[in-house]
Amino acid sequence: MDEHVTEDWIRTDLFGLMINHYLVVVGNDGRVHPRLRRGFFRRVAEHYRRYLPSGGYARPGGVAGLKHRLVARDSYVAYKTLRRAHRLAGSLRPASPAGAAPGGDGPQVADAPASDTDQSAAMAGRG
Repeated sequence: MDEHVTEDWIRTDLFGLMINHYLVVVGNDGRVHPRLRRGFFRRVAEHYRRYLPSGGYARPGGVAGLKHRLVARDSYVAYKTLRRAHRLAGSLRPASPAGAAPGGDGPQVADAPASDTDQSAAMAGRG
């Protein structure tokens, strides 16, 4: 990338997008099998160190920023704990009226994989 990208702002923007995308992938059960997740996370951390712009980058705030820090520290155990806590909190929330089945309180699916939109919102600190 060094020989192709000459503008620093492009490199920093691409870096942030790369880490966000990796976090969406590692957090989605349909994309990385749970047995492979630790190794994938380690590879993400390697890429973080390898491609981190020399001047740093604008790390997002909130939960997304926390995930970036966990990647920077190659802290899969902390990431896994955060992920489980988020899923547990989601399973404990009451169903929204828009998601409820007509005429009753249908069963709730707690471990359904989040959609790309939900993952993107979470990565942006909106979820």
